[in-house]
Amino acid sequence: MRETTRCRHAIDSGDFPGAVALLKDLAKPLCDRGEAHTFVGLVERIPPHLRADDIELALRTGEAWTELAQWQRAALCYERAHRLAERAGRADERARVLTAQGVLSWYRGDIPGAGRLLEAARRLLADTDEEHRDWDELREGLALVHSGQGRLDEAEGLLRRQLRVFQRRADAEGQRHVLANTALLVALRRGDFDNAGALLREAVDIARQHGLRLGLARTHNCLAFVLNWSGQHAEALDHAQWALRHSGSPPVSHIVGFAQYNRAVALLHQGDTEAAHDACLRSLRELDSGCSSLLGADVLMAQAQAESSRSLLSAARTARSAVDVARMQQDLWTLAVHLVAYAGLADPAAARAALEEAGTLLERYGDPHQLLRWRLAAASLAHTEGDRAALGEHVGHLLTQMCHYPGLTASITERLGVLLPAAIEHGSAPLPLPGPLGTAWAQAFAPLAADLLASPDERVREWAVRALGRQREAWAYELLAGHRDPTARIRGMAAEAISDAGHQPLPEIGLRCLGGSEVRLSGVLVLPERWGSLHAQLILFRLAHTGGATRDELIELLWPDEDPARTEARLRTTIRILRSALRPAWHPRADYITHRAGRYGLSSGVQVTSDVQRFEHWIDHARRQEGAPRWQSCEQAVACYRGPFLPDWRQEWAHRERERLTGRWLWALEEHGSALLAADRAEEAEERARQVIAVDELRERAWRVLLHALDRQGRRAEAVRSYRQLQELLHDLLGTAPAPATRRLAGRLTG
Repeated sequence: MRETTRCRHAIDSGDFPGAVALLKDLAKPLCDRGEAHTFVGLVERIPPHLRADDIELALRTGEAWTELAQWQRAALCYERAHRLAERAGRADERARVLTAQGVLSWYRGDIPGAGRLLEAARRLLADTDEEHRDWDELREGLALVHSGQGRLDEAEGLLRRQLRVFQRRADAEGQRHVLANTALLVALRRGDFDNAGALLREAVDIARQHGLRLGLARTHNCLAFVLNWSGQHAEALDHAQWALRHSGSPPVSHIVGFAQYNRAVALLHQGDTEAAHDACLRSLRELDSGCSSLLGADVLMAQAQAESSRSLLSAARTARSAVDVARMQQDLWTLAVHLVAYAGLADPAAARAALEEAGTLLERYGDPHQLLRWRLAAASLAHTEGDRAALGEHVGHLLTQMCHYPGLTASITERLGVLLPAAIEHGSAPLPLPGPLGTAWAQAFAPLAADLLASPDERVREWAVRALGRQREAWAYELLAGHRDPTARIRGMAAEAISDAGHQPLPEIGLRCLGGSEVRLSGVLVLPERWGSLHAQLILFRLAHTGGATRDELIELLWPDEDPARTEARLRTTIRILRSALRPAWHPRADYITHRAGRYGLSSGVQVTSDVQRFEHWIDHARRQEGAPRWQSCEQAVACYRGPFLPDWRQEWAHRERERLTGRWLWALEEHGSALLAADRAEEAEERARQVIAVDELRERAWRVLLHALDRQGRRAEAVRSYRQLQELLHDLLGTAPAPATRRLAGRLTG
């Protein structure tokens, strides 16, 4: 950086006042680039008495030491800045310093102390316009404190308010940063990984549109982190690799260290422990160059998990080191999380002590999401030690709280598969029954419930029937209706639980037509063996798409070359099969098919959803829009399109629909590719163009997008070769030349 060179020259020539002036402006860009160590190195070359009375420089130096996780040095800088601000009678400067001290206290795990300091700063700024820049860091600091105290709604509200301020200022980096913080809050504290992923993808788009290269890499790292927590390790690995490729030149060490950590976690869960261990070591090397000791503790924990497949003793020692790092930094939340993980590697006595300490910390921290993970670990330990009372207590808490944390679905239900039957068999008192679980929990709980229904223990089966009966959902009725219990009493309980299902509205039909065919009733898949005839399935798709059909139209659809008089009986049989396939065992009076005035149709009031409906909605929306809303709708349409319409059917109607929908998809790809080019996202635009050409190599607009994208990436020779390929295609297949617009573009490429 040119300013860094000028600052070094000023110091070398003895111009210390000039160097101080430069350093005030250098702090933020150097810290943003991961070069805080460079900044503090320059500061320490200035004689102490020449920088002792400068509030701004003391504050900036404290921020740099905070970035380097050197808490004691940062605290000394902030204390000096606060004394100077008090002596000068500067309320605004005092507020800035108090805010920085509050954020530092939060990093050190002193949540009450951080709250007091930030509230003092807020009182000093009470009469200041809330869009003044001194409020920016204060709001984020207060959000961190509220989060640590379990006041999640207040924390999220402050971040959302700060986001609106940045939006009004058109501060893209501020928007990206707050969106990432909000995403981490809703992911780690609420367990809402879907919402967190959406926020981070919005932050990625902002960073990409405004050319925030390092901001983009940081956000990809956050997204990889959240995806790892939610169990989507393959996608997390992709985002971590992206962050590594775009970590700056020279690479910013803390971005590389964080990305290697995310790689390690993803590889670990994919079973590649050797590569995960190597990524941990790479991450620690980067962090040792001065980034974040707290992240280093997380890496040590990931390394311990990778080592556990080799030596449990080595893994426990590494995990112990991670716990010690977190304790040294006084970061209570990180310490508690690591203690819970350490308990899974330690011997029972050490595990008990670790869990007791973690429970105390988490209660103080007020983090219900992590308390749920703590319950899992405590229940596992109780099961190992045969402590029936503790096992029942912890599993009971899990059952009453689990529906509030869909992000933990996979990890909780996997462990409950072992813990719950043991708690039911050994518990002296009945466990609480879970209330309505919601979609995410239902998908994970259904296989667990099926296993419980197959248990040889009568108490376990009875508990499962009672739990399913409380759900009042299709998936639960499906399990109960298919259960044939050897005990008459439990069979009666199951029959009673589904007795009112026949009086409820018809379950919703969900159709998947793009890239395959699938029918669901209220989310429950109609299994292939229920379809005695594929013709019955095709009739359903036709009725759902066209609103109804006559007998002759259906016969023409299924048997176009046969005598209609001979096929009438076959049609009636196929309709009966369709009615039977759509009639759930738990809803014996369900009838989705009507026949009125010579037309077959779906029963009035039944709700039908399909991927084709969603795809066409976004296409129609895109055609009515311009600018950003248009290409965003195209992006949604492309995401909905998972393949050709009913690819396994060869009927004329299915073929016509397939051609029509493929054409609309190609249009959306071209529109999206053009928009990506306009946003200077040439690599993605190239990908969209190649998708179109792979399906229809004669679409010239897609070729033009490809040529532009290759040119933007500096691959001009490849662009010229692609143009010549297009010339040959058009000449050989159509006997024509490229359009004038394409020829003009080629002329610029070769000119």
